[in-house]
Amino acid sequence: MRIFRRWGLPDLLPVLETPLQLYLVAVEKHYPDSNPYHNKLHACEMTQALHWFLQQCDQVLQLSPLEKFSTLFAGVVHDLGHPGLNNHFLCATRSKLSLTYNDISVLENWHASQAFELLLSRPEFNFTANFPEDMYQEFRALVVQLVLATDMAKHVEILGMWRSSTVAHVDLSDATSRLLALKLLTKCADLANVARPWLLCHEWADRVVAEVIDHSHRIRSHLTTPRSSACRATRRLLLAYPYRPSWGGTPTILPRCRLHSPSLWPIRCTRVYTR
Repeated sequence: MRIFRRWGLPDLLPVLETPLQLYLVAVEKHYPDSNPYHNKLHACEMTQALHWFLQQCDQVLQLSPLEKFSTLFAGVVHDLGHPGLNNHFLCATRSKLSLTYNDISVLENWHASQAFELLLSRPEFNFTANFPEDMYQEFRALVVQLVLATDMAKHVEILGMWRSSTVAHVDLSDATSRLLALKLLTKCADLANVARPWLLCHEWADRVVAEVIDHSHRIRSHLTTPRSSACRATRRLLLAYPYRPSWGGTPTILPRCRLHSPSLWPIRCTRVYTR
């Protein structure tokens, strides 16, 4: 809530502050504590990263208050109700979720759906009650598109579109270009743990590995390598794909985030320590 207030968004938009507070409390309860990685702590970390990104690129992107609010809100809800399983498993097992969303961005569609279902489930949660219809529709569209952008299956597509647009001298005054930039920033924020100081980076890497191992146990499969080797291999994989390519695409909107910048020293250090 403090981040929304720091941007002055409750004053700039017809956001009902008390319902927003109640909604955020409800969101926290909808993140499973059983997930080592996809939990409320990860949602908080991603939202904080988005807050930092928006501060750094505020003069470049010139976002409207609604765009800022939608982006931060997407960070809060982007993994809401995560089951600790991945899209591949859900599709392979023909789960109810995969059938509902036709095997397309299954979890991401679920998270976005859960966010708005919760919002409208009780009047005391509906902080958008005073939004004009066009504002609500724009807010919903932005949030859904940013949450869907966190699907790793769309990683190469989004990076390719951004690189093509920057080669063609992207015009960030255009709403479509700003949305593409926000998708890239959202992806980087989702993966921001690798750019944290080393001890935090190491802890998040272990959380990822723990969730992968838990996932493997839940589908009754077994790792073929010892846990320590699996940890090192997983950390190397996470650095090679997708972290460096994502952060490498940000200099146009985040000059401080060039790969040679001190802002990203943990990415370089982690490559050394995880070999």
